[in-house]
Amino acid sequence: MGKLDGKVAVVTGANSGVGAAIAKLFAAEGATVVMTARREAALEEVGLQARVYGEGGTVTAQLPGSGAVVASGSTILLYAGKEPSADKETMPDLTNLSYQTARDRMAALGLYIKTNSSITDTAQIVSGQTVAAGTQLDHGTVVEVTLVTSDSSMLGRY
Repeated sequence: MGKLDGKVAVVTGANSGVGAAIAKLFAAEGATVVMTARREAALEEVGLQARVYGEGGTVTAQLPGSGAVVASGSTILLYAGKEPSADKETMPDLTNLSYQTARDRMAALGLYIKTNSSITDTAQIVSGQTVAAGTQLDHGTVVEVTLVTSDSSMLGRY
């Protein structure tokens, strides 16, 4: 349990420097973090985007939940005055997809991926996933994937 579970933090200047560091720290401690910056492109460089559903003035839910680790480039869903759908999604088979394609396919379903592998280039593909294809999942579920490189020019290099 994080020190900031259930709290909402609005971080200004979150695209770089201290603001970016604070946003990451608060998220790691469980806060729902709303990041602002003068330049949208610079905010996206931090690696996350946000989409707000609803018209309320208070964030009532967030997907994925506070403290979740997700792939860089993911879109965090913030619900203002409304709740996420209770419908389930079917886990797709991500095997042999590029990392970016897998992330985008999951995002379209309201699901997320993460990896403990280093993301080095676009030649990496998914070789495994922690949740079997066909499994019914709640929106916001984070699934870990294993990546391998499909670039044979790297074979034998140390």
